[in-house]
Order: sequence, then C-alpha cells, then structure tokens
Amino acid sequence: MAIVAVVAILLIGEVTVYTDVYRSDSELILDSDGYGLVMDTNYSIDYLVMSSYSEVNSSPREFLIYRDVTYGSYLEDSYLDHTIRCFEDEFRIYNFMMYRIVDAAEVAEVLSGDLESKDASGHALLFLSGVLPDTIYGDSELLEDWLALGGSVYWSGSTFGRYVAHPRSSENPVEEYDTDPGDRFLGVSGGIGTSQSDRRGSDPSADRYIGDALNMFYDNCNYGVRSDVPDSLFIGYESEGYNSVSVCRYAGGTGQICIFGGRFPPSDMQTGHSNIIKVFISNISYDSVFFDIIEGHKGSGSIGVQLSDNLIAGSVVYVYYGSMLGTYACAYRI
Repeated sequence: MAIVAVVAILLIGEVTVYTDVYRSDSELILDSDGYGLVMDTNYSIDYLVMSSYSEVNSSPREFLIYRDVTYGSYLEDSYLDHTIRCFEDEFRIYNFMMYRIVDAAEVAEVLSGDLESKDASGHALLFLSGVLPDTIYGDSELLEDWLALGGSVYWSGSTFGRYVAHPRSSENPVEEYDTDPGDRFLGVSGGIGTSQSDRRGSDPSADRYIGDALNMFYDNCNYGVRSDVPDSLFIGYESEGYNSVSVCRYAGGTGQICIFGGRFPPSDMQTGHSNIIKVFISNISYDSVFFDIIEGHKGSGSIGVQLSDNLIAGSVVYVYYGSMLGTYACAYRI
C-alpha cells in the first residue's frame, strides 16, 4: 500500500494521507469565530478532537526509542523487536518521522547535549526493556539531571528506576539498583509498584475520561503509580491503589514520567504500543489543561467543529481517526 503525505505543520502537522483507496485529511482554520477544525475523509470513521495546553510540553519533541542488543534487558529480545516494529509501522501510517532508535551510548550523548544547552524540551525517551542503561542511571546522574531540566520519559516493562542494565558481557547484565524508586523519582515512598503478581485494574482511574476519549484500554497495574502521588494524571484503571497509566511530574524538577504499569502481554501486543503513541502525540502531561474533547462519527466527506475560545499560544489541537488502532493522527500547535 503506497502512502503519500504532505506535512505543513510541526510535530505531525497538517497531513493529507492518500492510499490506493482511502484519503484522510484535516485542517486547522482561524476566522472571525476563532479556531475551528475541518476533517475530511472518503470513508466513515469515528473521530476525536482534543485541545489542551501544557507548559511542560510547550515544544515538539523528537521521540527516541531505546534499544541496545549489547546491553542487558528485563524482557526478551523477540518481544522488544516486535513491539518496536509496531511503533514504526504506526508512525508510518501517521507520517510521523520525528523518531529514531538509540543505543546506550547514543542516549547518553543526547542527554549530555541537552544538559550542555540547558534545554531538555526537544526530546522524549521511550524505554520498553524494563531497565535503564548504566550510561545514564546508577553510577551516572544523567537521567535525573535531564528530568530535572524538563525531560520526558515513557516507560513500560517493570518498575521504573528499579533496575540498571550493563553490557551483556559483564558478570551482572541486569542489576537491582533501587528498591524504592517511587521515593527517588516521585517523592513518595512506595509510589511506584513492585508487585510481581498479575494486578489488573477494573476501576476507572481519577482521570479516566481522558483515557476513554483516547480509546486507551490498558489495565496492568503491577508497576503502576500509586493514586496519592501528587502532580499526576491517572488515565487508565486502578487496582489496590495503583494505576495502569500515569503521567507524573519528576519530584526533582519539571520533567515528566509516563508509566504504563507492566509489559504489553501477547493479547495486547498488536494494540498496546498505540496507547503510548496516543499519549505522546496528543501532548498530554501532568500539567495539561484541557479545552476541548469532541468525539463523534463522520461519514464520507468533510465536517467542521468549532474549538474553544480559551485556546492560547502553545496549545495543541489533536485529531484522531479510528478506535483502538488509528487510520490518521495529527497534532497542530498554535
């Protein structure tokens, strides 16, 4: 299937996607009535339009996926490689090219560069292997210094901050480093779960309406964040006081940590990655203020929606076509 796209606005931007059969398009407009969004497809589809503002995510970020086959991992290689392929496939559908895969040395180089320039707003890091490499954590303080400056991390696989990865050739490729990382990263002892049982959430988390709008269905709470952690959005499900999807402020600064409370099981491996993509592209952060959440179903052709009068410079308007898996996603930065 050939996809040809035209990008006119940063982040993902104004995108027209043409395939052999289907066309997806949107346009942000400004007239005397304020901002509006026009959506155009030649097929019927559910849609979401969400507008919000985040001081933390005030600039577009390059999405860096950590993967180093020479370093230890909490999870098996086949799982990691398959999941990363899923990310890449979906990014191609959305014509999102602001991503790259980085190894342990490269991620340290990026963080060092951001610290030297005193600006961590241009990058977001994704860790799927359940460990943090020793180039940025453990004996190194790079990660925590970067988070303090405003860095952004997306995480799944195990308890965030508990394990450090070393080269596989070393005596101990995966080392337990901190048994209470909730205190270190979120300022709350026991704030990040360490349960090895299959803890599944069924009760909606405090901010579940956001997850509902995004069509996010993820219920693993094993390594989730506790509900009393301040400066957090909890957009998944809750079990025994821990949440499946949490977007939290780093206790030592302005950075954010988005924690998915487990790995993606085989039943979720075709859709689990989409949950992370939705949180990232929609620009959600712990400090997000939401102006519009407009959901509906459209037929073939164009429709328009009027957006809130409260939009300010730096606001993001996110449009999504589809349900659990999307056919189109776009983020406009005002």
